[in-house]
Amino acid sequence: MVRTANDHDLSQRQWRYAQALLNGDDEAAFRIIEEMLIARRSLGEIYLHLITPALAGVGQLWCDGDIGIGLEKLASHLVLKHMDRLRGMYANDERQLPCRVLVSCVEGEPHCIGARMMADLF
Repeated sequence: MVRTANDHDLSQRQWRYAQALLNGDDEAAFRIIEEMLIARRSLGEIYLHLITPALAGVGQLWCDGDIGIGLEKLASHLVLKHMDRLRGMYANDERQLPCRVLVSCVEGEPHCIGARMMADLF
């Protein structure tokens, strides 16, 4: 498969977003999201093509022992904050779905970002 310039830009965005999260730079991280908003990307595209891969990279760094749990938690906290802001921006998006979906996590489960993404999209 041939990589396009768009693929390269997206990879750069993912990397920049992950770095901003790990640096605790909320404003820089959200500016990267704003780049995608300006490019008229959907909420699903932002979640799927920016936030998810960036968090997967952060998780891999933690798994490999390259960062501690504190940085992983910081990145997750900032992502949840960004998702709250995005949810507000897309709240007036009147989607007419043929069904409703109930999304939840089991009690005590701290890994809720994926479930929250699904709830936002449905």
